[in-house]
Amino acid sequence: MAIAFALGTADRALSCCALALFLSACSEGTPIVVESHQVPNPSGTLVATVEVVDNGLGFGQGALYDEIHISPPGSSAFRHGDPDSSVAFYAESTYEKGHPPSVAWVSNSLLRVTLDPLAKPGRQQSSLNDASIEYLVQGAQRNTP
Repeated sequence: MAIAFALGTADRALSCCALALFLSACSEGTPIVVESHQVPNPSGTLVATVEVVDNGLGFGQGALYDEIHISPPGSSAFRHGDPDSSVAFYAESTYEKGHPPSVAWVSNSLLRVTLDPLAKPGRQQSSLNDASIEYLVQGAQRNTP
């Protein structure tokens, strides 16, 4: 019995050390890009980057966000949320109940963003970096002039 308890305590101590090491390696409060893909415009002069970002707060305050950046090709080191001028759109992710936003270039200077009806944008720019941005809600009728 004493041996089993001692091994159990050692296992718990090792697990606690591993957890502490893992948590210290994480930069609390620093956003973490969980997923990212790029969609270039037809001429290749601009790229829409769609990202799923963990806000890095953890411990019950963490949240995933969907972000869309518009930038010249080769740009990849983005800041996230309000501080970054390349962020055209961000909203708390609807991954549990809905779908992430999708993007498609209609022309070299018009990006169409399709949103889940549950999305509640924190930022929703109508233009950025010489591109106009059109937002559609999934399932909603598109108004065509």
